[in-house]
Amino acid sequence: MSIEFRERATLEHVFQLEVRKCGALVGHVRRNPRGTFQYYRGPLNQLMYEFEDDDLDRIKKRVAMREGDRECQPHNLMQERPSAAV
Repeated sequence: MSIEFRERATLEHVFQLEVRKCGALVGHVRRNPRGTFQYYRGPLNQLMYEFEDDDLDRIKKRVAMREGDRECQPHNLMQERPSAAV
């Protein structure tokens, strides 16, 4: 199980990391105006964050623990990445 964090450019110039598991987008981390980092679970979730921390390394570890407990399953990855479906 491989969790990756990729920096993503945004139009709003807001710091954002994509969270990917086995190559599929599973969530993202954003910095809010107060300077804390928030984890949003799910590829399209922009409204409800799951947890928040003021330290980026701590939130990365927490996300890896949270997402790392689920197995990579091909049918779930297909649903999260519709462009991969043939």
